[in-house]
Amino acid sequence: MRPEQIKDEVGRLGLSEKLLLVESLWDSTAISNSNAKLAKA
Repeated sequence: MRPEQIKDEVGRLGLSEKLLLVESLWDSTAISNSNAKLAKA
């Protein structure tokens, strides 16, 4: 799916559905990066 299509689909979601989507994205990002090492400042 192209970015414009994703944006259109997200625009059709209700607030609660958008919040669930963000939560799911956040969780999946955290899981996939759980083994990533942080760079020292």
